Amino acid sequence: MTTIIPSESKDQLQKWFNFLEYDPKNTHLITSIIESALATNQLDILHQMITHIQNHDFHPPQLCGLLSLVCLQLGKCEEAIIFGEYTLGTEYENVTTRHNLAYAQLYKGQYQKARELLQPLIESSNEVNSDTCVLYARIMHHLELPDDAISALEKAIVLNPSHAEALGNLALLQYETGHNLSDYSNVKETANKALTIAPYQLEALLALAEVQLNERSISNARNNFNLILEHHPQSGRAWSGLGQLEYYETNIDLAEKHLLTAVEYMKDHVGTWHVLGWCYILKNNIEKAAWAFETSLPLNTEFADSYGGLAVVEAMRHNTTVAKQWIKKAFELDEHSMAATFAEYVLLNNEGSPEAAQQKMNSILIRRAPSSDRSGQTLVNEWLVQHPNLQKYLNQEDDHE
Repeated sequence: MTTIIPSESKDQLQKWFNFLEYDPKNTHLITSIIESALATNQLDILHQMITHIQNHDFHPPQLCGLLSLVCLQLGKCEEAIIFGEYTLGTEYENVTTRHNLAYAQLYKGQYQKARELLQPLIESSNEVNSDTCVLYARIMHHLELPDDAISALEKAIVLNPSHAEALGNLALLQYETGHNLSDYSNVKETANKALTIAPYQLEALLALAEVQLNERSISNARNNFNLILEHHPQSGRAWSGLGQLEYYETNIDLAEKHLLTAVEYMKDHVGTWHVLGWCYILKNNIEKAAWAFETSLPLNTEFADSYGGLAVVEAMRHNTTVAKQWIKKAFELDEHSMAATFAEYVLLNNEGSPEAAQQKMNSILIRRAPSSDRSGQTLVNEWLVQHPNLQKYLNQEDDHE
């Protein structure tokens, strides 16, 4: 939609620009131009004014709060941080300027700085608003402090019971922190409250879809992941969730496609790289499997499944010594590492020890399956039956030594 700018507004802007040539650091004049450009959605003028300020190295705090907001709207988060910081410690610092600065810092991954900026507001009940509580919760989520995030969201809901974003984020955190995986009633209740207010609220739909996936309500989960992507096409988490769903349903080519899209938007999510790596293992594409696990490793060097995945890759390459090194590292981090145990199973098959390999597999199968009251025995056996190519590959004679 094109904004029609009245001719008198154009004339007024031109006059202001003429004055600005003679007085380039006139704060009142610059503010008037920016506010007029905002009112008429003239993005080119907003970009022009940001460049003007930068060229004149001009940072009056009474103007920088507005400039920080403008930069956020233009997607210039680094500039928003620079301008926002000029307001700190001045009479022009307020809840809004701190909120905007923290939002820019969150976007740039400066989570600790954002936390320090907002924490005093969160602890002051008379200053904070519900939007700032939600922003603080997002920051705490990234810092892996879910209890603090939940506390901030509960505060936001007290301030505004109809805050759909707060309810949606709370539902997602309830899902992530739930200790009883067979009971998602609180997650569903909170998510549905959010969706009653805002039918396409991202986090509420994510929480609901992931619960449905864990409950094996595959059709509903798939529908909700697709609904998310219809309205939030750049949601890496939704692409990842859909990829995991298709992986568990053994639609491996489709899973690979979705997971590759997920890592475009969410490059640092270790779990997505792991599932992608297993897709390639099932497709016997060992080089790409190695790529996926090698990419995951530096993202979190304390994650046993990265080492376990690399162990499986090397075992399938018949690189026994290297595989055992990765297995050892995986077990040092997690003595129950399923990926490392599976790598041992592959090695035993390679050595021509099918009975010992089966015992190793049985040690995996007797474990309770995630999000299920059953052991993995039935689920994994069914899964292996549906992947005869993998079983054939694992059981083949060693032709490489």
